[in-house]
Amino acid sequence: MLSQRQSFSASSRYLLAPSLPRLGALRQPASTLHTRPFRRRSGVADALLKKMGASPPGGRGSRSSDSSKASETVLEIQDEQQSQPSQQQQQEGVTKAPSFSAASNGSSAAPAASVLLPIAFAGGAVTVGDGLVLLDRMSPQARVQQHTATSDMVLLSMAASNGATALEDFSLGALHCKSWLCCARNKLWWMTPEWGKTARELPPECQFLLAELKDGSYATILPLISQQKFRGTLRPPKKGTRDHARAVMTLRLESGDDTVKSDYFEDAVLLAAGREPYALIEAAVTAAAALSGGARPLRDKQLPPNLDVFGWCSWDSFYSAVSASGLSDAVQSLASGGTPPRWVVIDDGWQCTEVDEPYRNIPTEQLKQKMLKDRNVGEKPGDAAQREAYLEGEMEALGQAARDVPAGTAMGAYLQEIRASGPPEDDEAPSGVDYHSLARQHAISSSVEEGPASPAKAKAPYRPLYIVGLIFGFFQAFIVIFYQWVVDPAEHGTWPVNLFTYLTTGPLKGSMLQFFADSTNFTRRLTDVKANSKFSSPYATPDDISSGRREDLKAVVDHLRNRFNVDYVYCWHGLSAYWSGVSPDSAAVSKYGPKLHFPKPTPGLSEIEPSTAWNPGILGGVSIANHVDELFSDMHAYLSAAGISGVKVDCQAGVGLVGSALGGGPAAALKAHSALEDSIATHFKDNHAINCMCHSTENIYRWRDTAVARASDDFYPTDRASHIPHLAACAFNGVFLSPLALPDWDMFSSRHVAAEIHATARAVCGGPVYVSDAPGSHAFDVLRRLVLPDGSILRAKLPGRPTRDSLFRDVMRDGDTLLKIWNMNATGGIVGVFNLQGASWDRSRRRFHIHDSTKPELEALVRPTDVEVFRQQLEAAGCDVAGMLAAAAAAAAAEAAAGAQREAKLRQSSSSSSSNSGAKRGSAAQRGSEQSLRVPLLAATRVDGSSGSGSLAGSMLGSMDAVSSGSADDDTASSPAGPPSASVPASASTSTASTATALGNGARRGSSNGQPSSSNGNRNGSNGSSGTSSFVSSSRASSSRRSAVSMPGLVAGGGVWDEDEEGGGAPSAAVPDFAVYVGATEELHRVSWDQGVPVSLEGWQGTVVTLAPISRFEYGGSSSHGLEFAAIGLSNMLNGGGAVCSVHAERLSPDGSTTQDTGRDDPPADPQSPEQLLVHLTVRGRGTLLAYSSRRPQSCFVDGFEVAFHHVGERLSVEVPQVGSLHAGRSEQALVISY
Repeated sequence: MLSQRQSFSASSRYLLAPSLPRLGALRQPASTLHTRPFRRRSGVADALLKKMGASPPGGRGSRSSDSSKASETVLEIQDEQQSQPSQQQQQEGVTKAPSFSAASNGSSAAPAASVLLPIAFAGGAVTVGDGLVLLDRMSPQARVQQHTATSDMVLLSMAASNGATALEDFSLGALHCKSWLCCARNKLWWMTPEWGKTARELPPECQFLLAELKDGSYATILPLISQQKFRGTLRPPKKGTRDHARAVMTLRLESGDDTVKSDYFEDAVLLAAGREPYALIEAAVTAAAALSGGARPLRDKQLPPNLDVFGWCSWDSFYSAVSASGLSDAVQSLASGGTPPRWVVIDDGWQCTEVDEPYRNIPTEQLKQKMLKDRNVGEKPGDAAQREAYLEGEMEALGQAARDVPAGTAMGAYLQEIRASGPPEDDEAPSGVDYHSLARQHAISSSVEEGPASPAKAKAPYRPLYIVGLIFGFFQAFIVIFYQWVVDPAEHGTWPVNLFTYLTTGPLKGSMLQFFADSTNFTRRLTDVKANSKFSSPYATPDDISSGRREDLKAVVDHLRNRFNVDYVYCWHGLSAYWSGVSPDSAAVSKYGPKLHFPKPTPGLSEIEPSTAWNPGILGGVSIANHVDELFSDMHAYLSAAGISGVKVDCQAGVGLVGSALGGGPAAALKAHSALEDSIATHFKDNHAINCMCHSTENIYRWRDTAVARASDDFYPTDRASHIPHLAACAFNGVFLSPLALPDWDMFSSRHVAAEIHATARAVCGGPVYVSDAPGSHAFDVLRRLVLPDGSILRAKLPGRPTRDSLFRDVMRDGDTLLKIWNMNATGGIVGVFNLQGASWDRSRRRFHIHDSTKPELEALVRPTDVEVFRQQLEAAGCDVAGMLAAAAAAAAAEAAAGAQREAKLRQSSSSSSSNSGAKRGSAAQRGSEQSLRVPLLAATRVDGSSGSGSLAGSMLGSMDAVSSGSADDDTASSPAGPPSASVPASASTSTASTATALGNGARRGSSNGQPSSSNGNRNGSNGSSGTSSFVSSSRASSSRRSAVSMPGLVAGGGVWDEDEEGGGAPSAAVPDFAVYVGATEELHRVSWDQGVPVSLEGWQGTVVTLAPISRFEYGGSSSHGLEFAAIGLSNMLNGGGAVCSVHAERLSPDGSTTQDTGRDDPPADPQSPEQLLVHLTVRGRGTLLAYSSRRPQSCFVDGFEVAFHHVGERLSVEVPQVGSLHAGRSEQALVISY
């Protein structure tokens, strides 16, 4: 019997096994196999496979190289030993993080040195390979530092120019490259991607730079944390200097504390180069982390199991007014629509916190007492009900101004809760909080130790205070508007910034702190590690904040688990415990030694975010626990005992800011992160944690064990300009973060103007999927395409990252490029395609900005080589991918030039009419030639030659009007209730629309008996169609053309076919074709490896393209009975390919006997057939399973029940109901397709 990992018949011509772990094994008695002996000739193939991280035939993971068995597959994400947990790990609930790099061998070892190119530093320059210059004109202060972990990289140290210093800028050199991508901080908490060509275009606070060199290779430059004390960043040369004239990049090293100095900065910057960008980045970033803070690579970490289930977060629903009853309402509301969340995040609002004593009363205490002197209300000064009335008026007035302040700005972050508490705008979903509820949260201490507050009063006795609040609120609103439109857009160092800094840190400091205390949570401090009274029972409401009841968080969590089947519950807290730390006045937390510190922002931080100068932590100070290890241990022990699964740890970069008073940011962050990582490892099994607001290398390089991190700034429901840049930031920041942590693309709102594109992005990102919908505010049509009925999700296997042709393109501003994000499922690849043009983070305005409201429609090609796993294994098989892409780019450039000439001639001709006015635009680098795209039914353009082949869509499999071929019996829909050959018209089938355009080399022709015909050993027929039913066009090459793809004497499996006694010459080496499904158009294509499928998208839209290698299975003792098959997945899900867990085939003898015991009833064999083939699929979820199938099946069974199917052309659709697995407690179903 063949191994399950062996994914092709030995008699197949498709020698590159089109499979991932467990895909497509052909299982049958060894005595009946029709195989040729397989022998390995040399170590060349093994070297290629080891470079790919796959096992060569007969090597580790191979069943056998015996002549009765086929060769080992090479097309897999990683070694099966890595991708599938061991029995012991399964029993312990351990899931290892998947890892991909070109050199990964499936172990926890670092990527092999072979992925790197030689790189050297000498004579003030860094060169790559045979002398290609990366940097020159470097500072003489640079020194080469030797380190065993970086033997194939350049590690530089820096000598200070004038003695010991806390900050120094060094000339790192002029950068020589075609283009670069960088990730640089744009706020205290976050970073964004930027693109450019020279050092002058670099933004400050750059932490990661990837350069594309002139020979097509790549280099990365990573500033490090030197000696655990000095943080490095890249920045542009200062204007007006000699370095600026020569475009010399600057390296800044700083401790953040004026008292922490050095005259020599050891291990300051790391440089590396390679041919494969993702492998290079993994190798370099993991080395940088080892040198800078000890973060282990993601491939060595345990991923928490909540990643595979649907989640809900409380923040955008309730903000700090979250309560136990709100949790239940939200979970029940989502479950009612068939999308039950099995993971809940209790965000900010559950802790006991309070502002400092001076800011607990309304600002005009004497005026308040005068207004109340004749009223018999009896409250003491500072009564919570009075303050609540005042705050409600203040917030209502501020809410009007907040609508004009984008949530993604510094002021917008302060006003986010107030804006959300007002009536929703046209494109907003309502939140679960209002001004009254929010005012109560800010008016009343959430500390249990102070006992119950005064009960809520009617607004009438406090109407004057409400009016006073309105007056003060309108005054504050005027200041807010002035700040937003005058101060915030001003450059650092200009008079508006300097004036506002002077006022807020001097005469108006008290007023600013009162504003923060009234309107935000940012000056509040932790008073107890336990929950507040809003979590005193499962039915507690926001009003219970004033009840004084003792918390019972365990009862709340138990209710969620038992009543709603929630598996995982997280709680939010800060790295400093709360926004402004731990209260020095609270007895409950005094044992942790809290001490108030007044931080000072670094010059670089002030440059990118001048508002840091009047940050609440700067003005009011942050109280840091001296015994932070005890604080985290006590808090996490309490949470764990209450049934909490893990924590979301926020405001991490703020600890680095406070480091200015604690020996420097890097040192302070190291202490906090060490304590955090230790506590999480002790109290939360399965590594349940999310790092957030953490985009400083002080944090990134200290994620020792935690494996998940937010990839971008928040999803702001009310900031329309932020919705598209959010996705770009997640994708490109993930390039830097993914070697160390799985990027979390944040929650989103399903009932929202941007819900569709965000849902599509979550489907391909490979990270968690969770929303923040308010109860009753859902778009279930969106959610059901992400969430299965049991609350699980179809998560892709790897971190989603931009394709190579997207890496160096500004997908938000160039007006020409679609973003493509690649990922892998268990049995195929996916590419998410997104039109993000028109909005971006504007560093000059310091806000998200819509710079092009036209949002042009764009077009790009999606190729199998866009999926990096496919690309590298195709290269290992001898395919010249780089040559093919170069030829395609040349053809595109030639076509663009010709098009420009034609348009010029048309403009010169006054008699000719306007032409191509509605033509789609698209990136020439992504499109390839457009000529064939616009002419249906013509051969796709190919560029054959020694440099490879070039690209366009091959065949599209679907309905076509007025095309007739073959008999009527093959275009049918089969159902258990109907006759076996009931004819169904194409318009009623589940295939693509009847007006679909076919691209390729021409129509396939069916044989007269409906059986496939054969040409050159490849099937060129179809099952036939009737009247206006099915049309299939083909782009498959003849075997002679295929043989040119491989190296002489080398096949993808790593061996050579020999002639043997069974006669005949060996089949030519070849790679598989791919079935490609475009979700937006529901079109199914067949393409060869060097072709692409055009995808067109309007502005701010996205789609998922699924790519599956086509396997060929031989059965029946004749090649005419061969089946070509590829499972696409559930077409009703965004990442439908994730529903297919495994595929394998099995032969049945005429008497129906089988050599495999599946544990389920298989359909009986057809006694008239000499041999049958069963294709087994393991499927998660329900809906319509789409597959490429060259033959029409006899029947289809799900868990032993016969189900309906449609077969049109070569498009197979099988209805997969959840007939038994859900009730049996299984998440997977067994689908058997009989041929």
